[in-house]
Amino acid sequence: MNFDSESGSPQVLLAGDIPCGVEEATSVLSSTNDSDLNATMKGLYWKEFIYGSVVHMVSPEPFAPDPP
Repeated sequence: MNFDSESGSPQVLLAGDIPCGVEEATSVLSSTNDSDLNATMKGLYWKEFIYGSVVHMVSPEPFAPDPP
């Protein structure tokens, strides 16, 4: 567990499996703000989901196949 230096509130990072289809996973993974992420996850998991936060965003790099 980490503590946010500005607010002093705890921050926790979790990882796990998301049993869903490609479209749903794309929606979760392309969320750019907390509101979109939470709305999507609430739609998938209802009461089982409490809250999530977009911590870090990375611009996608173009796919380059391995050289032969």
